[in-house]
Amino acid sequence: MTPKRILLILLTALAFTFIGADLLASLNKPQFQSRLGLYEADLRLHVSEWQGDGDAGAVKKLLQDKPPILTALDEYKEVRDQAGKSLAQSLSQVAKLRQAEQKPAILSEIETQKAAIAQQEKAMDELDLRIGLLQAELPKQRGLSLQTWAPLLEKPNATGKAAQALTQLWSPEQSQIPSAQSIEQGLDGWFRYRALARLYERQKDEKALALLKSNEQEIAETALTKIGLTGALSIGSIGLGSLTALGLLGQFAVKRKESILSGINNVRWPVPWNAEVLWQVIIVGFFLVGQVVMPVLFGTALAALNLNPTTMTERGRAFYILCNYLGLAGGGLTVLYFSIRSYFPLTEEWFNVNAKGRWFLWSFGGFLVAFPIVILVTLANQQIWQGNGGSNPILPFILQSKDPASLVLFFLTAAIAAPFFEETLFRGFILPSLTRYMPTWGAILASSLLFAVVHLSLSEVAPLTALGIVLGFSYVKTRNLLVPMVLHGLWNASTLVSLFILGRGI
Repeated sequence: MTPKRILLILLTALAFTFIGADLLASLNKPQFQSRLGLYEADLRLHVSEWQGDGDAGAVKKLLQDKPPILTALDEYKEVRDQAGKSLAQSLSQVAKLRQAEQKPAILSEIETQKAAIAQQEKAMDELDLRIGLLQAELPKQRGLSLQTWAPLLEKPNATGKAAQALTQLWSPEQSQIPSAQSIEQGLDGWFRYRALARLYERQKDEKALALLKSNEQEIAETALTKIGLTGALSIGSIGLGSLTALGLLGQFAVKRKESILSGINNVRWPVPWNAEVLWQVIIVGFFLVGQVVMPVLFGTALAALNLNPTTMTERGRAFYILCNYLGLAGGGLTVLYFSIRSYFPLTEEWFNVNAKGRWFLWSFGGFLVAFPIVILVTLANQQIWQGNGGSNPILPFILQSKDPASLVLFFLTAAIAAPFFEETLFRGFILPSLTRYMPTWGAILASSLLFAVVHLSLSEVAPLTALGIVLGFSYVKTRNLLVPMVLHGLWNASTLVSLFILGRGI
């Protein structure tokens, strides 16, 4: 066995260790979908305050087939239950670590877990604060709200002060009226509005109450527009995608071997390199250089500049994420180039990017077909992971971003840099290389699974595998790398647009 192969085996073991640890760590991280669900519930609560009429009033009623407070309460309780399970798992892990030999690595892991537990407890307190207020708005559950807030009253933070204020406002035995400051510091959105409205009613401050309600009407109208627009985009994409998929299945049933869906395994690539080169690109290019070397270099550079990503401005963080991704992509593509350059010139089937022909039709059609497929897989996936499993860490930044320059940087990262690099590596190199050793459908599935796993979130493995299969299929049928690049870019851009619409302007 050559020294190179021994080194690759060691690096592979290291890669499996790191990736496995990251995937296991994602078990205790909430899915972004859960956070997004609560955000949408908050928007619906704003809509419930709207006093509009006419056609917009009909839309409002359509969006509220169930009382929004009950819907929001169910969603908040579900997320609260999931958070409780995650906290229990974290506490169990710390207990096991304390029983182990107290080595420096173990002690460091305990401190990391303790910091995570503190964040989880803080998040649960904030959920309880909001759950109690939702209960207070329901006459039959008003007594439960005081029980929900009771454990928070002694907390020496903004959440505890807000719980004290809410208890004073809704408790029939309390005559003391709290200050608006404790409400404003501990609550936001609709929850702040309802608490302040209750405060001004108790104070009989009609002027402040009228101004508050006027501002809420503007927010409610904006929220209604957001929900209606994103709903229309989602329903339209799912509808067109479903029709396209059914059309393809109908064509396959009639034409069989002459249909678009057939003939995949007849497509092969002339692969001049062996499995060791493929192995080297994946482990050295994507893992070692992209996941270890480049982050260390970036971390060293930030330390030298006395910069910390967690304390950066919104624009600075967006620029950092873009640079970090470009470093990962640049390192991976450099290793790919030097690994295969001895086989140059390659035949025209390799890394073909052709702007002629019906490439956009394939890209847009693939995007439409992917939409209902990934949505169905995501819905089933949520039942498995129950709100845990982690998500892409930049999605919350995009949802909360208010800076246009930051949104442009996020767009460059997600809709341009990521599709270019990931499609070049996974569809342009890995998928064709695997056709030397397995049927083409097997190569599509294997490359898609690898594509999903390296995103390091258990909850995203199934949906990203489904997306990867559509990307791989489109590439195999066209042999034009521009098709999956644009399809991938459309997918990421549609996510960015939806988050931009939902998050902007409230």
